[in-house]
Amino acid sequence: MSTNKRWYLIQYDIRNKQRLRKVHKLLSSISIPIQESVFAWLGTEKELDRLQQKLKSLINLYEDDIRGYLIKHPIILYGQSPFTEDVYFDNYPPYAIKPI
Repeated sequence: MSTNKRWYLIQYDIRNKQRLRKVHKLLSSISIPIQESVFAWLGTEKELDRLQQKLKSLINLYEDDIRGYLIKHPIILYGQSPFTEDVYFDNYPPYAIKPI
């Protein structure tokens, strides 16, 4: 397995409020929120395997949907930043407040 970190876009559709809160809390603690149920996550293949197992343990595989997409190009975020002003986060994508 590779030790190189790669960016993934993770989105979910969870039907049960309790499961939804657990998944949202987990992803909020380890990734960048992009939209309400969409996150950018950075990790190695080994970390991805652990994340997938944790997410599987939190959902109902027959009712819920979680998808992850490998991002091959750099992420550039526009609009209001989710970060506190004047705080630098290493390895996170640049954030630009300007029109596309």
